[in-house]
Amino acid sequence: MIIFMAQAQTTPSPAPPTIAMLFPWLFLGLILGTVLATIAKRKGKNPVLWFFLGFIPLVGFFFAFILASRPDAALLDRVRRLEEQVASSAANTTRVEPPPI
Repeated sequence: MIIFMAQAQTTPSPAPPTIAMLFPWLFLGLILGTVLATIAKRKGKNPVLWFFLGFIPLVGFFFAFILASRPDAALLDRVRRLEEQVASSAANTTRVEPPPI
């Protein structure tokens, strides 16, 4: 006894809409843009600019390394204040010569 099985011809599924294909990139762009905006605020840079730079696919990772290499604004302010303190204390002190031997 021979049984014939008919194979159903299925049509290929249609291509997904463009927004569905871009959704993962948009999601990653939003995450990376938000992270860069947060770091930029701490570094004393423009957060809006760094959000949009981080939103660019694949290029945002490169900009993340650039932003991470910048010093923090709080650190720069602290170094500047310490330099001013050292300069003012050096100006206020008089140099005492050691006695001759």
